[in-house]
Amino acid sequence: MEGNKRSITQEEWLRFTKEQRLDYIISNELFAQYGDRLTRNELLEYIKRNVAHGNCKCPVCGRGVGAQHKSLDSGELRFAVVLYNMTFAALTEIDVKSKGYDNDLLLENLPSFHYKKVLDTCKEKHGTYPTGFPVLKHWGLIEKDNDKRNPLILGRGKTNGYWYLTRRGYDFIHSKMKLPKECSILNDEVISWSKEEVLFWQCGTIPWEERQQYRTTYF
Repeated sequence: MEGNKRSITQEEWLRFTKEQRLDYIISNELFAQYGDRLTRNELLEYIKRNVAHGNCKCPVCGRGVGAQHKSLDSGELRFAVVLYNMTFAALTEIDVKSKGYDNDLLLENLPSFHYKKVLDTCKEKHGTYPTGFPVLKHWGLIEKDNDKRNPLILGRGKTNGYWYLTRRGYDFIHSKMKLPKECSILNDEVISWSKEEVLFWQCGTIPWEERQQYRTTYF
């Protein structure tokens, strides 16, 4: 086989792993000849492996492909904090403690709120409108409400545009766990995480005085 960079023997080709064959075809600009032998998933795997080290070109159309680099210490974190406050304000209003709810069960079944209501609260109280909040799902802080079961309390099961704070989100806001500070995302999938990890109280995007309010847990 011949390419623009180097040629290999048939014996070398047969010893190649699937990843090595894919890299050879694309790096030597042989996609036009051998592209029909590659699957869509193989091409996506190639892009994921290479885009993590910087922008790369799509082997099909030749356009540059770049991953989104997101930080947990960003304006989107405000959405999770406001969702937390709305959640426990609602729980306080119905006085769940007096009803004898098990804390662990409750934290696994927190109520959901429509994202527009959360965004409007962010705007009203903090002057921000973090429309990129869905990125927080990659850290597991929030989840879209797709639960069709009967809600434990307060309207879970409303699936259209409703989001809820996860147990992981609760633990992070109370600085009970560290999470990677940054990640790279391609096609709504995380392809790499930073080695640096942070606690919530280390996230400077939330004012220091406010972060101190969450040093003790609700329960």
